[in-house]
Amino acid sequence: VNLWKCASAQLMGNGRSSLPHRVNIIYGGRFFLLKTGRGDCPVDSREITDLFRTPSARRSGSARWYLKVQEGALDEHGFPLLCLIRNDRHPQRSLKAGDPIMVDDCKWTPDHRWLLEYEDPSKASVFAVGPPFHICSLSTRRYLAVDEATGRVVMQDFRPNISWELYDAGAQSLKSDPFLAAAGMTFTGPSVLDGVEETCGLKQLHGPIVQAFSARTHTCGGRAYTQLEDFIRDGRPLGEEVTFAQVSTTLPGVLEILYGPGNYFREDLAEADGAVLSPVQLVEGSPWCGWASVKQTCHVAVLGKRPYEEELRITLCRTNEDGVQLAVQMACTLKIGMGIGDFKTEVLHIFSQREQDDPVRLRSFGIAQRGGQQQRALDGICEGRAKYVRKARVALCEAPHKMLTLQAEEVEPEGGTASSSSERPVLRINSLTSFLSDQKSEEHVGPRSPALSSWSVPRAMSGFIPSWSGASWMSEKVTIDSRGPTMF
Repeated sequence: VNLWKCASAQLMGNGRSSLPHRVNIIYGGRFFLLKTGRGDCPVDSREITDLFRTPSARRSGSARWYLKVQEGALDEHGFPLLCLIRNDRHPQRSLKAGDPIMVDDCKWTPDHRWLLEYEDPSKASVFAVGPPFHICSLSTRRYLAVDEATGRVVMQDFRPNISWELYDAGAQSLKSDPFLAAAGMTFTGPSVLDGVEETCGLKQLHGPIVQAFSARTHTCGGRAYTQLEDFIRDGRPLGEEVTFAQVSTTLPGVLEILYGPGNYFREDLAEADGAVLSPVQLVEGSPWCGWASVKQTCHVAVLGKRPYEEELRITLCRTNEDGVQLAVQMACTLKIGMGIGDFKTEVLHIFSQREQDDPVRLRSFGIAQRGGQQQRALDGICEGRAKYVRKARVALCEAPHKMLTLQAEEVEPEGGTASSSSERPVLRINSLTSFLSDQKSEEHVGPRSPALSSWSVPRAMSGFIPSWSGASWMSEKVTIDSRGPTMF
């Protein structure tokens, strides 16, 4: 009881967490927590040498964790005092006290809530992103530990002498410390505490979106992206324009947080075990444009497992008329077969910032083919866009302030002088905004492209095959047996 009173006295404020997006949870510099089983399963631990064999091991969903802080439960330094500990392997499951200690998808109870009791920050290792701490179950007041003799994760009645630490799972590389050097492993590059780079991966084209996207007009499979003008004219606006309130946020920062290496926004959208996401790669000769892909298998009732592929093109650009813009266009294919063929979808997001100190705004568009299922498809697109916005807001809220204010080097399309985006004037949007304002009718959805929105599938085929979870266009709550695609 005294422990709880002590913790309750520290639950204060609504500040921002000081933790990175995702973390590795380390016990005594020797073991780390991970999820190895499928579905709901006991939590596991491994020797830390397994975590550092390759960078991909440290960044795998099984070894990454997300500390979901309870409202107001941060100390004065921004570290969580009461939280849920969620594994990042999708769908995310939460650590639950008990015998055995589980990672499950059940409704949250006091067994899922953990108190973090911090020690002297000077005892932290060079890798740690905060002071060492002990993990105590809110429901039983027992402590989480690892039995060093067996390597099993256990609950014990007394506070262990060994503490836990958090490492940044998204750090590009780590410096060696005496423990890892003794294990025969060395690492070069910046420490997890060295901060982030000051520029994002893409450069910024001094030119319009149409010109920027001309660097990549087709997917790797040869499918043509719908042209911008056709998309905006024939597509349906997906709700109202959304404003991201952080006025100090830059579009290069948004790009890095949502699509940069070491960040997890795209994986959060995918929500599927076994999804293969390629990093954003620059288009050769056009450093303002990039592309990436997602490949996974979706289980479709009646038809079984079906391949799902998604490829996006992304660009960062600026004009004197439109200001700075970040455009993301996704072309998706669900390979249904069974006489139905491929179900193709497409979505366009346009982030804009009229002036340097303005908030970032987002408008989104989707296209659905004409037919009896068109309205269902458009409803599904809108649900997916709402999910996209929710997860983007969370990612921006959790991101370090330094990353929110990144700048991009600006380049001319055919040579010219490059400069930082912070050094060039950003004027009010006129041309694109005027064009968009003429396209407000949500009833007009033309047939100009065979592509559909990447979030239309569950609704477009409603009534034929139940929906599945996992694809990046799905809403967060999906009941597989109650909704689904209809024959069209």
